[in-house]
Amino acid sequence: MHVVTWRLDGAVVANDNRRNLDLDALGLSPGNHTVTASVGTETPSWTVDNTLPTAPRTLSTPLTSLPGGLEHNVYFGEFDMALEPQDDQPGFVVGEVRLNRDGWFNYFGFPEQPEGTPFTFSHSGKDVKALTYGNLGTGGLSKATFEQSFTDAHPSGGFEPGYGTHTAEHRAIDAAGNIGDAESFRATVLPGGSPACTNVVLGTRNGGLRERRGGAAVCRATPPGRGSARDGSDGSNPRPPA
Repeated sequence: MHVVTWRLDGAVVANDNRRNLDLDALGLSPGNHTVTASVGTETPSWTVDNTLPTAPRTLSTPLTSLPGGLEHNVYFGEFDMALEPQDDQPGFVVGEVRLNRDGWFNYFGFPEQPEGTPFTFSHSGKDVKALTYGNLGTGGLSKATFEQSFTDAHPSGGFEPGYGTHTAEHRAIDAAGNIGDAESFRATVLPGGSPACTNVVLGTRNGGLRERRGGAAVCRATPPGRGSARDGSDGSNPRPPA
């Protein structure tokens, strides 16, 4: 019978000469480790990946950001998120995202777009070949497009657009199966919008808004449930410039 001597990072591990080594029972510290099994003149070795992968995010430029410990941006209609899943070991790393504590979805950029195109979240999603992606409204982040078309034709059905505040989370899974810690942010999506807007006023404000010198557009964004957002395109901008 061959004697098997196990070592973890060079130190002998008591294992009663068994051919299997229970890594969970060793309580490995974070980081990478080297395991060897000496049998006679042979000493194969393995690298144990105990480093969690990450998925840093890049978000589209918001109208404004709200204070608080968690990043909270405000957008009109939609926003983009790019993830860059990464790990310190070779092998494919999968990015994942979930919305409002729902199920996790694989991150793959945006369908039918060039590699590296960010994923777009929008109030009702975007249709690509009979599937709707990035839906912030009811019905889920990804759904069949015909579902919305069918229910829209019936007063008793239909989907609600996803205006309001949402919590998004993202994480990565590496080739060894390690699941990284999830990071999160909030995004408030308002109806309406204009690319000319440079100043956004949220909430209730007594009195009018006045556009000052310099030609900067002022956008009044009323939170959902208190009326519609205004970008001035319907003639609703309060008062002409002073």
